[in-house]
Amino acid sequence: FAFLPTDEDEGGFLNNVSAQVSGIMVNTNLIKESDIPTSWYDLADPKYKGKINWSDPRRPGGGQSMTWAMTEKDGQKAVDFYKKFSTQDLVYEASPPKMAEDVARGEYGIGAPLQWTSYLPKQAPHTKFVQPKEGLYYSLANAVIPKGAPHPNAAKVWIEWETSQRSEEHTSELQS
Repeated sequence: FAFLPTDEDEGGFLNNVSAQVSGIMVNTNLIKESDIPTSWYDLADPKYKGKINWSDPRRPGGGQSMTWAMTEKDGQKAVDFYKKFSTQDLVYEASPPKMAEDVARGEYGIGAPLQWTSYLPKQAPHTKFVQPKEGLYYSLANAVIPKGAPHPNAAKVWIEWETSQRSEEHTSELQS
């Protein structure tokens, strides 16, 4: 992942813990191959009404970040999309692993924006991860120790764990 100069604090240190890429997960038992969306904007098509599990935009996470990013990038086109998209009888989910599970189980035909790392443990012959033609959405997770934190050493230990190889291996084991 190519970190940007703006990702550094005043001391030149990076504070990103991870970068997540998100796309569209599809259950091909519920969405025909010919109907699989190829664009984020396809999700407003009425044929998907009641079939979409969307990352909850009312709280920090993929849905909220995606809404902001699309609106910043595409302006009025994104605003018009979200107005139409909001009529899709969406189901909101805050947990990406649960969203992937619900799509894999067949409760919904589509889960989006869904993190690649949440899709991987649930991939199966009847699921597909779609990279929309506009590209995958990505988000950064940061870990910082605020100035004046009551227990900065405890925070440092947690950040060191969170960014370690062992933590990554442990997370993968839990998702399997």
